[in-house]
Amino acid sequence: MKIERLTDNKIRIIIHTYDLELENININNLTVTTIEEQSFFIKILEKAEKEIDFETAGSKLLLKNIHLKKKPLVKRKIPSVSDTILIYKFDDFEEFCM
Repeated sequence: MKIERLTDNKIRIIIHTYDLELENININNLTVTTIEEQSFFIKILEKAEKEIDFETAGSKLLLKNIHLKKKPLVKRKIPSVSDTILIYKFDDFEEFCM
């Protein structure tokens, strides 16, 4: 897990899959509000307070969940000699952006 301060009131927390595995949390359930996920986020905020002096008590918090894939898969049609157009297939918009 990596915590960094972006501004006075904004931080970025990068959570690796092994961080989730240590807490027995499925990455697909991070948006579900269960006791386990709430407890996990509270631990993260407490760690941010200790490591970078980021105060969260009495504040409204916005959590933004971004899933990053290691390498996007781009499927490309191999053009024949007469083709002048290449066709790319993307599974979703995020893959297209990457």
